Amino acid sequence: AYPYGDGLVRLCIDVPTDAPKGKVAMTKWVVENSLPHVPEPLRSAVEDALTSNPFEACATHSVYTQECTVPGAVLIGDAGGCSHPLTATGMTAALHDVVVLAEEIRARGMTNDAYLEYQRRRYAFVRAREVFTEALYDVFRGNDVGSEGLRAGVFEYWRGSRRARERSMGI
Repeated sequence: AYPYGDGLVRLCIDVPTDAPKGKVAMTKWVVENSLPHVPEPLRSAVEDALTSNPFEACATHSVYTQECTVPGAVLIGDAGGCSHPLTATGMTAALHDVVVLAEEIRARGMTNDAYLEYQRRRYAFVRAREVFTEALYDVFRGNDVGSEGLRAGVFEYWRGSRRARERSMGI
């Protein structure tokens, strides 16, 4: 859950692929299976929103690419690979891609050499985030004792200080 405007919160909930389909069935599944884990007052607000407003559902994917250039073209942002939305890396990677590509074009012109150097620099930046975010996602969705312990530790770390939260988000 995260704020995205005055008094507005967006809540993303992962559901298994075998969850019921359709608005009514999905709403019921979320209310019964997810909302018991959401603290008040957010829980009541989410339940009210689910019953009074349409909600969006979409598949999430992690896409890892080996190349993001071909002669004459490059991929930037999620087109070049993406992680689960929970990891909040999409905008960071996309903006990094834009800056790096602009620097390489400025230095080398619109050449394949510039595109290949962009690719090298992009993956140096993105690969560490892909590994970290995949591990973080595994911790948050895991049901085993180890994941539960790690998850509790992450929350304790984040609750401990603003600096801890900022450092994590800075990744």
